[in-house]
Amino acid sequence: MAQNIWDEENWPQITKQIHLERESWTVSQVINELLALPPMPDEDDNLWDYTKTWYEAEVFLADVNYAARHHLESVIPILYQKACYGDPGEILRGVFKNSVYDIASRDEEKVIHYAVQAYKSIRNGTRYWAVYSLSFFKDLPQAHSILVDALLDSEHQIRSFAEYSLT
Repeated sequence: MAQNIWDEENWPQITKQIHLERESWTVSQVINELLALPPMPDEDDNLWDYTKTWYEAEVFLADVNYAARHHLESVIPILYQKACYGDPGEILRGVFKNSVYDIASRDEEKVIHYAVQAYKSIRNGTRYWAVYSLSFFKDLPQAHSILVDALLDSEHQIRSFAEYSLT
């Protein structure tokens, strides 16, 4: 399956296959796979030097795409819990801007609810992406309140992102 040698030449076919496989999957298969995935390593972790990590990230993205197509709202908390601190390869921006919004049937209040809950996590990656999601709704009271709270977060990147979001 995934190796520790980057196979740049075959990577497009590998990723296409990962996404195609899920087209015939059931909801429970996708949810179980997401639950079984380890949380993504933080952006500065050397695990991103290995194909296995990128393979797992692509599986995550394929499951996100499935969840968005089927509006599987129950996976939103799982997505936040699996997210890394940072954004290696800029792979998660679309997840926490567009996909979560699509999964929640484009309901801003639902997105804000899940992001507020995610911000309560002890995981830096979970809080980081919660702040990111909330930044798109910064003019709404509940989102704004959490962004203000995030100005005092223990992690510099989260504080900086909240500050940037509020300006």
